Amino acid sequence: MSFDFDQRRTWLVLFAAYFAVTGLMRLWSGHALEIDQAEMLRYAQALQWGYGPQPPLYAWMQWGVFQIVGPGVPGLFLLKQFLLWLTPVLMLVLLSRAFPVREAGIAALSLVLLVSISFDSQRTLTHAVLVLDVTLAFALVAWLVLREDEAHPSDWLGLGVLMGFGFLSKPSFALVPVAMLAAIVTLPALRKGFKPQGMVLALGVAVLICLGPAIWMLINLHITLDSVRKFDIVAQAGFAETLPVSLREYLWSTVLFVGPALIVVGIAAALGRLRGPAPEIARTGPEELMSKWLWRFTLIAWGLFLLFTLAGQVTHFKERWLQTTLVFSAPLLTLWLLPRLTPFGQRVYVITLLVCVGLVGSVLSVQDALRGSRRAASFDVLAPQVRAVLEEGDILLGENWIAGNLLKVMPDVPVHPEYAPLDPERGYIFVWNNTLEQGDGAAQLVRQAGPGWVLEPLGRIEAPYHVDPDRVLVLNLARVRPGG
Repeated sequence: MSFDFDQRRTWLVLFAAYFAVTGLMRLWSGHALEIDQAEMLRYAQALQWGYGPQPPLYAWMQWGVFQIVGPGVPGLFLLKQFLLWLTPVLMLVLLSRAFPVREAGIAALSLVLLVSISFDSQRTLTHAVLVLDVTLAFALVAWLVLREDEAHPSDWLGLGVLMGFGFLSKPSFALVPVAMLAAIVTLPALRKGFKPQGMVLALGVAVLICLGPAIWMLINLHITLDSVRKFDIVAQAGFAETLPVSLREYLWSTVLFVGPALIVVGIAAALGRLRGPAPEIARTGPEELMSKWLWRFTLIAWGLFLLFTLAGQVTHFKERWLQTTLVFSAPLLTLWLLPRLTPFGQRVYVITLLVCVGLVGSVLSVQDALRGSRRAASFDVLAPQVRAVLEEGDILLGENWIAGNLLKVMPDVPVHPEYAPLDPERGYIFVWNNTLEQGDGAAQLVRQAGPGWVLEPLGRIEAPYHVDPDRVLVLNLARVRPGG
């Protein structure tokens, strides 16, 4: 069987095969769900304008998948693997608008060097995967619109739809249209295709798409801002005190995000000429224009995110938050590298990328056997003991990881929607575990149900993790009653 790597369909099939294999491995392994997937299993039980601090688009899509294949773990993995597959596919389609398909495919393959995208996204993320796909789709449509001699209003409508979907995917998308517009302004060849009236139309469509969820978020502002605590914003400290911490966190996260790509590309550039001089073809025309546009977008978005981090006094930063900002870094480095390599050097570089793909897949396949993996949690062992305390009509209440995993092993037991008011006429069983981050049961209950409710303890159950007997899953159970 031969593959024509100058055809897009070859790359589409190869990417599909990889994500099908990794998806099946993770579907058949593990005893519990990661945090984000447990959250989706809980949220996607019904359609709502809002579910929590994150925008609702992923939960809506998950609800739609559940209507087709039924609620449960297979539906979770089906949507997740499809979105994971879309990431390199959209990168390929975008880059192949200016570069040869073979080079665009290798550049899309180089996403494996961005560990946050190639590993973390498969391991646990949901909203971040979706917003990354919307970002790439937005860039593709923007390129097509700006390169047309006379864009049709429907083209701008499509751009507005994607902008709305981006805002409904993750708040960090807000940087994307701003940075892309700023990059466009600096390039006359793209600037001439920009029509202010078209952008106004796109913004109007985006506003209409986001209107319902935006109203919900404003009405429930305390819920919308609940996840802000993950940034460790130190508002009471002076700007001068937080500045060095914020700057260090951001720069270190940047190094972690792009470091592997810089190392691999740097070594390849140094060793790639060992079997003779490379032809080194200069990039011209659409290739040069797209490279400049995406590089400028990357630098502008990175700078804007840095300003937000410093001004917001953010003292805790994770590299995966840079995905939409730095997604083009490894592909652009690869496109810079390929003309500088001999044919032998190019083959070695591709083999190196494939080895990295194999390493990521291998680690994912054994992750559940690693110490500390959440997917080894023993909810299936504790479920019968939870069921034993339930009375007829009782509803489970708890934070997402616990509630979602109990729903996984007890799909017939209703789980209360997060943040929704409790009904004094109904019976609730609160399940929680004490951690330093979450606090004790009373503190968690206030976060889940608001003030005015008290706990009647029902006991504590525990079981060792499946592959890590030294680690124990502890669940506290209590009946929730209105306060006196």
